[in-house]
Amino acid sequence: MLQFEPSYFNAEDRDGFHIKSMVKRCWAVQLEILHQIDIICKRHNIMYYAECGTLLGAVRHHGFIPWDDDLDIGMRRVDYTRFVHYAKTELPEGYHIVNVQGEGMHLICRVANTHNITTDPKHLEKFHGFPYVCGIDLFITDNIPTNKNEEDILLDLFAAVNSLALTWNKKVIHTKEDSDNFFDEDSVEYATMEEKMELVNQVEELCNIKLDPNQSIERQLLILSDRICAMYWNDEPNEVSLIPDLYINREFRFPASYYAYTIEVPFENTTIPVPVEYDKILKKRYGEDYMTPLQCPSSHEYPFYRNQEEILFKQMEELNIPIPAFLKE
Repeated sequence: MLQFEPSYFNAEDRDGFHIKSMVKRCWAVQLEILHQIDIICKRHNIMYYAECGTLLGAVRHHGFIPWDDDLDIGMRRVDYTRFVHYAKTELPEGYHIVNVQGEGMHLICRVANTHNITTDPKHLEKFHGFPYVCGIDLFITDNIPTNKNEEDILLDLFAAVNSLALTWNKKVIHTKEDSDNFFDEDSVEYATMEEKMELVNQVEELCNIKLDPNQSIERQLLILSDRICAMYWNDEPNEVSLIPDLYINREFRFPASYYAYTIEVPFENTTIPVPVEYDKILKKRYGEDYMTPLQCPSSHEYPFYRNQEEILFKQMEELNIPIPAFLKE
């Protein structure tokens, strides 16, 4: 368990943004989860690194971006595969992995500290007074094929399968004739289940596989999407990327040498590894002036635990249990 000064959990202002005490507790829990990930990675010589907004926060703020409430890390596919193998048995009791091969319905892996909201005193003591389910997102960096035609095929195949998976339980599934944007719902038309199954048949023929009709087609398509991303994981790459992001923007690619090794930088009350060429990565992702703070809305509801907070408060009110002051801070 990491050590935090009691003052760490005080509400404060950073870069003109007010951070509530409960958000600070949330940060601390994520650092605890990161600590457990770090133990496993060091034990088995697995490389991981700060990713996305956490990489920006580590370099620019030496911690979380003040208006961000989550922690993102990345791993190369080969390291991710090894990490999941070991983490299944080596994470502490209560911790669990959510990924597409398990119970997850997204290509991003998540390492979480618990399954349920709980105000159990032992849990609150262990997790700094934070009663909500909390986790760290783990993004998988994959190899890009060196052949341009193969890259086109990879991305087109990924887009077709992933869009089918993401819209499986919706009434929309295929794009209009004048659009090729699988991720824009305004560009899709309604489809019947018969039409969806015909698309599944095409995917099966194209990928030389057979989906199990007795199992969730949606989950099988998501797993197939992940396998497509990993098609070149054994190759010696020139460039790497997060494949879903590469499909959206072909510029979202980096030389593999950028991730050759990591260096430690300060992060809140600890340190976090970042890719050796973090400056070049950040400039490409956020622009040349990435060191200038610019408050932007989160990509998700802030704070992410708001729905859990509403559920807990409602349950306590129904049971006539006073809501402790620290839960409102």
